[in-house]
Amino acid sequence: MGPKQPSSTSLSDLEEVAAITFRHTTWLALNDCFFALQRFISHLTRSSLHWLHWRHSISQLPRQTDEAMDKPSFKHYSIGYLHMDI
Repeated sequence: MGPKQPSSTSLSDLEEVAAITFRHTTWLALNDCFFALQRFISHLTRSSLHWLHWRHSISQLPRQTDEAMDKPSFKHYSIGYLHMDI
């Protein structure tokens, strides 16, 4: 059922490659990609961009790296110490 090679009906092959390359180089969220690419591809819709990302398995952003997990979130103080940020 369905086409053997799914492709966009509203975007040309060159526009698809440009959108995929943009996503791979910036890893911006869908809305940010849409607003950035809409200036260059005027007939681009958010829905067509979403399905393009879905077809190429880049619809989800990659997880954060382990560098952020290694940093402690708060300094450890002895019991009874009150820390307030103003």
